[in-house]
Amino acid sequence: MKFIIALVVSVAIVFCEHAAAQDHGSTKAQQALSLIDVDLDSAEEMIIEAISDNPHSAKDHFYCGRIMGRQASDAFFSALSYAKKSLACLQKAVALAPKNVDYRKGLINFYLGAPSIAGGDKQAALEQVNVIKQLDSSQGVVVELDYYRKIKELLTLEKRLAHALTADPQSAIVHYQYGLLLQQTGDYNRAQSHFVLASEQGENREIAYEALYQLGRNAVFAKDFISQGTAALQHYLTIENSTVMPSKSWAHYRLSQLYTLHSDNTLAQKHRLLAADTDDKVLLNLLEN
Repeated sequence: MKFIIALVVSVAIVFCEHAAAQDHGSTKAQQALSLIDVDLDSAEEMIIEAISDNPHSAKDHFYCGRIMGRQASDAFFSALSYAKKSLACLQKAVALAPKNVDYRKGLINFYLGAPSIAGGDKQAALEQVNVIKQLDSSQGVVVELDYYRKIKELLTLEKRLAHALTADPQSAIVHYQYGLLLQQTGDYNRAQSHFVLASEQGENREIAYEALYQLGRNAVFAKDFISQGTAALQHYLTIENSTVMPSKSWAHYRLSQLYTLHSDNTLAQKHRLLAADTDDKVLLNLLEN
């Protein structure tokens, strides 16, 4: 359960940066967030004070959701208590800023990631999806696709993707999501085609960049498209990563796998060493095997 709550925390707050334009929040709340990786207990005390002083700031409550969520991920006996506090803060942020799509996205991710005992609720998540569709139809399409992917209703997801592509054949996010679905089901050839199309669309640079990473990753799974995957990852390494994109260490790891498939052991070892420059425990574990 602790792992699940930690995952919830990580995904529930990735949308906070976009929300900042509408509500700057209090200085004290910003200071509290800055302590999250330094002194979590002090961050908790400070965010409680910030909310007491500034109870109508949606962003302060959103920060509260992040800090309480981190406490949940680090706690043991009090993990559920902190998770519920995190959820309450996220819900309050949405109540204070009901038209803010990004806060609702965070709430959806909590509902889908948390166990029911901690507030997880698929139906509540779907209700938020439907609200977002009314607030912003373009973002609603993306959120709905993400919803069905996360609850693993793959047949429904494929139908929604096909419908979305009919409506907008050039949509990078839809091609990207379609690629992920096909990759998940082992249809690597079709997945590669959709990742190529996503990488070529310019209206969403972050999705285009993530598609580059997936071109390399999919080539590893397919044991094919080696040159295309290598070129995509080399390009990916030249761009500036956002915090929600795969790290450059992961790109180096995928390159090492592709060079191994290509029987270029020298370059494979070079990129394995570059990949090891990370604190990512999952990746480090893979590199040890």
